[in-house]
Amino acid sequence: METVLALLIVGAYLAAWILGWWRWQTNRAGQGLYADGDEVVSGNYLNVAFNIAVLVGLVGQSLFLLFKTQQDLAQSLLPSGWFVWGNLSAWFLVAGLVLQLNHRRMHVFGLFVLPIALLFFGLAYFANRPAADTLANAPVFWRWLHAGSLVAGTVAVVVAFSSGVLYMIQSDRLKRKLPSLGPAVPSLEKLQMFGERGLLFSTLAVGLGWLCGLLMNLVSQAGQPIVVWSHPVVWTASLLFGWLVAATCFSLFYEPARYGRKVAYLTIATGLFLAIELCIVWWTGHGGGGQPR
Repeated sequence: METVLALLIVGAYLAAWILGWWRWQTNRAGQGLYADGDEVVSGNYLNVAFNIAVLVGLVGQSLFLLFKTQQDLAQSLLPSGWFVWGNLSAWFLVAGLVLQLNHRRMHVFGLFVLPIALLFFGLAYFANRPAADTLANAPVFWRWLHAGSLVAGTVAVVVAFSSGVLYMIQSDRLKRKLPSLGPAVPSLEKLQMFGERGLLFSTLAVGLGWLCGLLMNLVSQAGQPIVVWSHPVVWTASLLFGWLVAATCFSLFYEPARYGRKVAYLTIATGLFLAIELCIVWWTGHGGGGQPR
């Protein structure tokens, strides 16, 4: 059952990405895939196939999470670690895409969201399953708040990063007097707005997760920190949060940074910074990821 659902999820997301790429290319060729407004022409076969593939993948992942959670709860175990948070990151990214299925200018984000969702799902599926926390183990709430905040911040960074990449490509093409990416891409103003809001939300969410992690370390039982203070995860997470605060303040309060490509540069750099941080978290096995720490 688990393998069947995993194959269904991967197949559906891959099919949706291919259909999304095909639809975008068809639209750029000017074959009239979309109406003049923001609403999708729902009767087009590419739109219908894309929507069905995304929905099938999301439903499959929901069933996968429920199935594995029931297995753990049957053993009086609380699902935890990368398995939960990787799956939730992928689920929220695709769920956000589903909410925008009727908005033609948001479909292009699927070309970024679906591969990243597949990556998160793959990391979650192949993560080491540590001895999961028992239901009575404390402080479960703080661990979930810590990890949940970081998941929310990660999703926001993905949106901001996608907006920054699209902004750079679109503005570069316009600067060189080349055809734009097509009418299915948000305007430069909206892409900049998505980037700014993504930075702000990710700063708040990552800051909450970072603070929860520090507090858990300080008040851990027997005076022993959960993670030693010299651990790479601790100082790289601190650097990431510091960067987010600086980038957000720069984009919000420094007026020249709110125009042109500056916000796009910040969002792209933040996405790369986050990717490095996630690699370190996975490699060190923090939260039940790759290698045990």
